[in-house]
Amino acid sequence: QRFGRLPEYSRTGLAAIAFALRDAGLECWDVKRPIGIAASTRLGCLPVDIEYFNTVLQEGGNLSSPNLFAYTLPSSFLGEAAIQFGLTGPAWIINDASGDDLGGVRMAMEHLSWGECDTLLAGHIDLPAGPPLAGIAPAAAGALFLALSSVRETAVDRFGTLDSPDGKEIRHDGIPVAGLADLARSCLKRFHA
Repeated sequence: QRFGRLPEYSRTGLAAIAFALRDAGLECWDVKRPIGIAASTRLGCLPVDIEYFNTVLQEGGNLSSPNLFAYTLPSSFLGEAAIQFGLTGPAWIINDASGDDLGGVRMAMEHLSWGECDTLLAGHIDLPAGPPLAGIAPAAAGALFLALSSVRETAVDRFGTLDSPDGKEIRHDGIPVAGLADLARSCLKRFHA
């Protein structure tokens, strides 16, 4: 519902969350559930911010877009996902300059270890920001989310086990992963095996 009114950043994040829920067998719901979302980004919703401020500059701000303003926070799509999929767990987005795009996964794993909820969606989102920014390497465009659970479930377990013994390095089935793309390949390899 209302997917068309969302800017590209929010549509991309919402679609990635929908696919993660579908892959984990968690897409359908009747009762709200305590599933959280941890997302990382390097650029956030910078293209939406730029588009919004372009409307502010016109006519001294009299024509600023309220539709765009609602999406000038990088976490806006998390609320949309919570509404669409009945998610009531914690949801947050972090600025991740590490370059491996695993900040959201690290934080989700840490949160799971605290026992505040059993399932979290974790991933990364970035879209091209237009002109290159000095000192910032271009981000890979797109979004990818994984369903992480501290409880062994058939649908989730088929993708393998993640651990982070030192809080920094992330291992999938005991093998270190270099970044989010590497983790996704490793999970899919296991799924198709």
